Amino acid sequence: MRRPIDDLSLGETILKLKNDDFHSNVTSSNALIKHLDVKRKEAIRKQERSVHNSFRWSKMAEIGNFDF
Repeated sequence: MRRPIDDLSLGETILKLKNDDFHSNVTSSNALIKHLDVKRKEAIRKQERSVHNSFRWSKMAEIGNFDF
């Protein structure tokens, strides 16, 4: 069972704070990695849409069909 911080010795307090900070950093790093992964996937989808639209416009120009 964990004791409140007030009941801990100075050494135990320092270890607890370091441990909590480590877990906080890991959580922040994981959140950042997930965020960057989402942004990377969004950029890939945007690029794919752009390529698809460019191809579509070039095909329409070839056949002279600009009727939407």
